[in-house]
Amino acid sequence: MRADSMTWRRTVLLAVGVGILLMLPALWSGFVISDLGPLPVVEGWYPEVGAPLNVYASFFDLPGWPWWIGPETRMRFCRPLSSALLHLDHSLFGHRPLGYHVHSLLWLGGFIALSGLLYSRLPRGVGTVALAIVAFDECHFVSSGWICGRHAVVAAVLSLLGLFAHLRWREQGWWPGLPLSLAGLAAGLLAGETALSVVAFVVCWELFAFRPAGDRPALGQRLVGLLPVGLLAAGYLLLYRAMGYGVVGMSYYLNPAGDPIRLLSGLAVRIPPLLGAGLGGLPAFLWDELPDWRWLQVVLGIATVPAVAVLAWRWRRQMEPSVVRELGWLIPGSLAALIPAAFAPPSGRQLLVPILGLAVVLAFLLRTAWRRLRRREGGWRRRLPAGALVLLLAVAHFAGPIAVRVFGFTLTPTWSVFYDEIAGQLPLDPERGGRQQVIAVNTPGYLTYFPQYVDSVRDGSLFAGRWHVLSAAPHDLRLERTAARTLELEVVGGQLLDSEEERAFLPPGRRWVAGEVIETALFRVEVLAVNDLGPTRVAFHFRRDLEDPDLTFVIWHEDRFEEISPPAMDESLALPWSPWQ
Repeated sequence: MRADSMTWRRTVLLAVGVGILLMLPALWSGFVISDLGPLPVVEGWYPEVGAPLNVYASFFDLPGWPWWIGPETRMRFCRPLSSALLHLDHSLFGHRPLGYHVHSLLWLGGFIALSGLLYSRLPRGVGTVALAIVAFDECHFVSSGWICGRHAVVAAVLSLLGLFAHLRWREQGWWPGLPLSLAGLAAGLLAGETALSVVAFVVCWELFAFRPAGDRPALGQRLVGLLPVGLLAAGYLLLYRAMGYGVVGMSYYLNPAGDPIRLLSGLAVRIPPLLGAGLGGLPAFLWDELPDWRWLQVVLGIATVPAVAVLAWRWRRQMEPSVVRELGWLIPGSLAALIPAAFAPPSGRQLLVPILGLAVVLAFLLRTAWRRLRRREGGWRRRLPAGALVLLLAVAHFAGPIAVRVFGFTLTPTWSVFYDEIAGQLPLDPERGGRQQVIAVNTPGYLTYFPQYVDSVRDGSLFAGRWHVLSAAPHDLRLERTAARTLELEVVGGQLLDSEEERAFLPPGRRWVAGEVIETALFRVEVLAVNDLGPTRVAFHFRRDLEDPDLTFVIWHEDRFEEISPPAMDESLALPWSPWQ
C-alpha cells in the first residue's frame, strides 16, 4: 500500500536531515590528502598539466611520481562537471574547506531525497526502512565526506534524475521523459563514472520490469527503451577510450579493456566484499586497512548472499506484490551496478548506487523479522531467530555506519596534522626555491605520493617536481656510493616495491629483469639484481654531482625525516626500516 504523499514527504525530509546530520563532522575535517591532489591543478601551478575543466584527468601527468611508475601507467578520469564544481568552490572559498564540505552535503541531501522518490513506489514500511538504510550507509563517508569523492554523488544525483525521467516516459507515456532521461544520464556521465551504475538500473528496468502492451512484439517494445540509453552509453565509452581516458598499467584499478581473464578474476575477488558490505554490513574499507585478511572478506561476502537469499525465499509469502515487482529490477540493477563499481578496490563509496536495490531486500527482511518478533507466538524459542536477525541488521546497517564515521572523522584530522608536521620537517630552503631537489632515500609507503599536499598548503611551492623517492620498501636498506655520481641501494632480507603503496600503481604481473634501465629527469635507474618478487639491488646514476648544494638527501628515521650527506666513495650507510608508529 503506497504511503500518503504528505506523510511520505515528511519521511523523506526527515531522512535527508538525518543523513546530513550524520555527516556534519565532515565540516570540521578539513582537506584529506586525496582532496589536495587536484588543488594544484585548479590553482594553475602546473599549467602544462590537465585541462581547466578536467582536473581528474591529470593525476599521473603531475610531477613527483616515483621512478618505478612507468610511462605506460595512466589514470585519467573524464569528469568535467565535477571539475567545474571544484573550480567554483575554489573561486568562492579558496583554501577554506568548510564551504567545499557544505556544498558536498547539499548533493548528499539531493541523493537521499531522490532515493525517497524511488522508494515511494514501495509500501510505506519497507520504503521507510530502506530509506533509513540509505541515509545511514557507510558509502557517504567518502562520497560526501571527502571533497575528492564528491564526483560520485554528483554523478549519481544527475543520472538518477535521468532514471526517473525514463520511468515516467515508459510507464506513463510522457514523451519529454526521453530527452530529459538522456540529458540526465549524459550529465551524470560527465560528472563521473558512477553514472554507469545508474545506467545499469535503467537497462535492468527495461529487461525485468517493463510490461509490453497490446499486440506489438515484446522485444520491439523493449528495444524502444533500450536503444537510446544503449547508444548513449556506447558512445560515451567509445569517446572515453578514444580521448585517452581510463586506467592503464596498474593493479589498483581494473582495466575493462585489458586482459579479460584478469578482469573477470579481479571482479570475482572484488564483488563479494562489496556484497558483504551492502547486505551484511561488513565494513568495506577494511580491504585497504587489513590486506592480509582480504580472503576473509571474500569468503564472508560469498556466504552473505545465500544467507540473505534463503531468508527472503522463506518469507516470500509475506512480500507484497509491489515489493516483488520493484525487487524484480532493483536486485538485478544492484548486481549489474556492482560491475563498474568493482573496477576500483572495494570501499564504502563503491556502494553509493548499488545500495539502492540492496536496501530494499534488507528493509523487507528487517520489517518481516520485526513483525514476527512482535507477534509473541510460539514462545521465545521461535522468536529468538527473528530477534537475532533484527539485532544483527540494526547493528550492521545503523550502528556500524555510525562507528565508521566516528572512526573516520576522528582519524582524518590526525592525518592532516601528521602531514603538516612532515611537510614542516623537510629541509626546504626558500632561497634555493625551485632549484632544490629533495631525494628521499627511504620513506613509508603512504608518504610516497604526498608532495601535492605540500604544493596545496604552501600556495604553489611546486614541490611535487622536486620530490624524488628511491625506496618505500618496508625492509632494511644499505646505501653505497660506487661512483662520483652513483648510489647503489640494496635491500636486506627482501626486495624493493614490496609495500601496498608501491605495488598499487604497478602493471599487473610486472616482471623486473637485471639490466633494465629507467630514465628520470634527475637520475638514471639501473636494476642490478632481482628475485622472483622484484628488484633487490638498484643503482641511481645522478646527472649532477652528489655534493651539489641543490641536492638534499633525507632518510626516514623514528617517525621523521632527517637530512643526511651522501656516503663517501666506496662507503656505505645502513638504513634500518623504521615504520611510522
